[in-house]
Amino acid sequence: MKDSYERASQSFENGDHSSASFYSQQGRSAKEQMPDLVKERRDLIDELKEARENHQRIRDKYRSQKSDFEEAKKHFHDCLEKIRSAPVLVKARKDGNTDNFFGGEGRPDGPGHGHIVLDRFGNPVYEREAGKYMPGTERWERVSKDDRR
Repeated sequence: MKDSYERASQSFENGDHSSASFYSQQGRSAKEQMPDLVKERRDLIDELKEARENHQRIRDKYRSQKSDFEEAKKHFHDCLEKIRSAPVLVKARKDGNTDNFFGGEGRPDGPGHGHIVLDRFGNPVYEREAGKYMPGTERWERVSKDDRR
């Protein structure tokens, strides 16, 4: 708009009135379009703000879920390390899961044994640490003699 009006002034000063009229008309046309362009710009800014907010919300959710995943993955590897670091008795179940006994007194499934159940994909379904029911522990004293095996 400003450029058109400057060219119109220069053309008028140089005596080129038809060009001055043409550039002046271009300037008026641009001036008429300004309110629509301002509204369009504001709408685009609002759209950009909304997109940024959505992006931040989704990014934060992703980071949270990634953190949860990393924590679950660490837990899985810790369980796997427990299984690999001790003599283990593995029993397959009909449902596809496997029972993994370790750390028992005298044998992997002896008194105080740990127990991890893995599903068919290797994901832990159940976990009990070894030694929780060993003699001398508070839990051992609470469990009746009939339940000790």
